This record gives sequence, C-alpha cells and structure tokens, in this order.
Amino acid sequence: MAILAPSLLSANFLHLKEELDSIEQAKATWIHLDVMDGHFAPDLFLGPKLIRDIRMGTSLFLDTHLMVDNPERFVDCLAEAGSDALTFHWEATTKPAYLIKMIRAQNKKVGIAINPETPVSCIAPFLGELDLVLVMAISPGRAGSPFQIEAHQKVDELLQLRQQGHSKFLISVDGGIGTKEIALLKNKADIFVSGSGFFSAMDRLAFVKSVQY
Repeated sequence: MAILAPSLLSANFLHLKEELDSIEQAKATWIHLDVMDGHFAPDLFLGPKLIRDIRMGTSLFLDTHLMVDNPERFVDCLAEAGSDALTFHWEATTKPAYLIKMIRAQNKKVGIAINPETPVSCIAPFLGELDLVLVMAISPGRAGSPFQIEAHQKVDELLQLRQQGHSKFLISVDGGIGTKEIALLKNKADIFVSGSGFFSAMDRLAFVKSVQY
C-alpha cells in the first residue's frame, strides 16, 4: 500500500491546527515538511521551533526534507524537534556517507533526495543504507511547477536497482503530484508527496485513498 504524504508547504498557516486535523481526518499517516534556507531553495520555510510545535499537534509520521546547503548543520536540531525521517539532497553536500551516519545516530530514518537533473547513478552506492529515496519531479522550492515526466524513468530505474540489490528503501516522488501523476506511477512509487494536490482537493479523504492500491 502506498503512502500519501501531504506537504505542509501548501497548507494555510493561519489555520495550521485545523490543517493538521484535516490531514488526520483524511487518513494520511505521513506529513511532509520542507525546510528551506533561501540558498539551496529560493525561499525560507520551517525551522526547529515550528517543527517542534507541529510535533506537539500531531502523532503522524513527520517526513522532513532538508532543502538546504550543508545539511549536516541542521540534523541534530531537526531530529530533536521531532522529525521521524530526515532526507538530505545529494547536491547539497560533499559528505553523504557522514550525513547518513549522523542521521542514524539520532535514531531517525534517512533518505537522499535527487534533483531533476541528477542521475540515479550518483546515489547508487548508498542505496543499501537508505530508508527512502526522494525523486524530485520539480526543482526544489518551485511549488506549483508541473511534474517532469523524467521522474517516471528514475522511479523505474530505482525499482530495478532495488530488485537487483535486494534493498528495502522506499521510493518517494515529490513535485506536481495530482491524480494524473498518481495514476502514472501506480504500483511503482511507495510515497507520493502532494502539496496543492492534497490541500486543494474537494475531498481530501478520497485523494488519500487514491494512492492506496
């Protein structure tokens, strides 16, 4: 069964508690949290204090996505704030092996994200050490951009590598995820990260159920 992870980036922060409650009422089990530093991604969003408050407002799994340069600077504080998984970008660090160990030391699940222009081969040596791989179907921080079809090819490649290597990492896809993209990746992606697709849905419960094939 696949997971629909609503991206809080598209939530109405004037009514954050109501939005969190709505995610639970829609039977989603994960929440996707984007942390942006204004450098790696062209915006500022979320930080330890807000994640700590979100943690107090929900028991759902907090999937934290570090769209930041030098992500090792943020691992400890975001782990302590209540994140359940920390995913860093391959493009944002020169020491991925160190980061994986750092996140593991915090007893958190660990993931690597790759931008649309980054080939899967870059992270292949680390697949056996990961809990998830996040395939970006849009450039980081460009919420509302259309889904790039090349992401589908990367999901296929990761599926093949997972089968060949007997690894257990989950495949997550983020960016422009709506009903069309869910249908395209049905029985392939394990996690669908959806911001505007979820929060603009007339029936959020039905939207979540659409990935539970």
